[in-house]
Amino acid sequence: MKDLTMRRRNPNVLNEMFVAREIVPLKAKEKANPNKLISSSDLRKVKNISTFKSLPSDGESISYGRGEILGFCEVTAKPFGMGPDDVVARSDFPVYGNDVIKRPVLSNLSVKRKGQKSGVGSALLKACEDAVSLWEGQPSYNEIVLQVEQDNTYARSFYERKGYDVVFADPSCRRFDTSGLWLRSIRTTKVSMRKKLSRMQAGGNVSNVVQNLWDSLFGELK
Repeated sequence: MKDLTMRRRNPNVLNEMFVAREIVPLKAKEKANPNKLISSSDLRKVKNISTFKSLPSDGESISYGRGEILGFCEVTAKPFGMGPDDVVARSDFPVYGNDVIKRPVLSNLSVKRKGQKSGVGSALLKACEDAVSLWEGQPSYNEIVLQVEQDNTYARSFYERKGYDVVFADPSCRRFDTSGLWLRSIRTTKVSMRKKLSRMQAGGNVSNVVQNLWDSLFGELK
């Protein structure tokens, strides 16, 4: 968590983080807490509001608030190569280190088991994509890239359904092995995937709609 906070506060790092929370009925004593209460106008913006069942109790309608965190995702602009066929010779693409282009990199998309298969992962992914589509400053911000382990067929299938294409596989990656008594770093092959994005005009109607949705549903990580 400390690493996330430092990245968020670093003015030299372009980063967006999103959190999805469960929406739950509030008890009487919780309704006085403005940090938990969700206004009726924001509640109407929730994607799956039709699944809510407001059962009156003692003549009072139920108030809803922010519950536990269900998922998280972030996207960061950082140098990221896309294999030997990566285009780095164009003069309008700033490069870093060994001729590597700075790109928006999606990472840490995770959803708790109780929130899976309910659209949380898709909504978090869409939040990152829409945020990047408003970024300015680099021509490489018209795409979003990510890495997933080659044997994680479920994740690969998820991203492919969302429009991501496999670009190349990197056998030199490493991951932490948690199966034993000690935490070990082991070699693994990761697949790099990419999706081209449509640009949005910052400050336009689409931007306003996106911002309202994020504020009401996800609550951007501060």
